[in-house]
Amino acid sequence: MSVASETHPRVGILMGADADWPVMQVAARSSNELGVPYEARVVSAHRTPELLFDHAERARGRGLSAIVAGAGGVVAFPTETVYGLGADAQRGCGAAG
Repeated sequence: MSVASETHPRVGILMGADADWPVMQVAARSSNELGVPYEARVVSAHRTPELLFDHAERARGRGLSAIVAGAGGVVAFPTETVYGLGADAQRGCGAAG
């Protein structure tokens, strides 16, 4: 899965699997409401750690100001501003920053 609201996103939304989209789409909707362009991608820290680190290293150079990641991705990101949504976010608990 790879989605971009515009050609120059400012926020990166990352998740480990397509199944995380129901939780992570909250960040996409919020970005749209605030008029902030975003990109959403599936990048698994477990299955493709090299891709995840490459994405993190290139984030700022591509214009991203923040990354919103599923809970597993939060731990893997050594740089940038990362906001995490816990697995229980659908029930209104489990947010990390």
